[in-house]
Amino acid sequence: GSFTASILASDQRHICETISGWAPDKFRDIPFDDTGSCVIPGCVAWAQCEIEREIEAGDHTIVLARPTALRVERSVTPLIFARRRYHRPLLVEDLRGPGWA
Repeated sequence: GSFTASILASDQRHICETISGWAPDKFRDIPFDDTGSCVIPGCVAWAQCEIEREIEAGDHTIVLARPTALRVERSVTPLIFARRRYHRPLLVEDLRGPGWA
């Protein structure tokens, strides 16, 4: 099988919260093409992927996939969600201490 993964932009938090919820119609406003794939409008980038393997892990399934196409749509800050909260990306400048040349 295959799927398309969209990388959301930092201004798309509302979309992230909607599609990660439990509502049965959570994808109502997301456009899908005839193949069942979608690229979320306004995303930073998207990748078309072929599924290589699926691994059952409790109540989750880990999907290992190979990207077959990738496109950057906007040069903006991505939305990052990890450990149950949103984050901002670290820049190299943020990691440099005083006196770094």
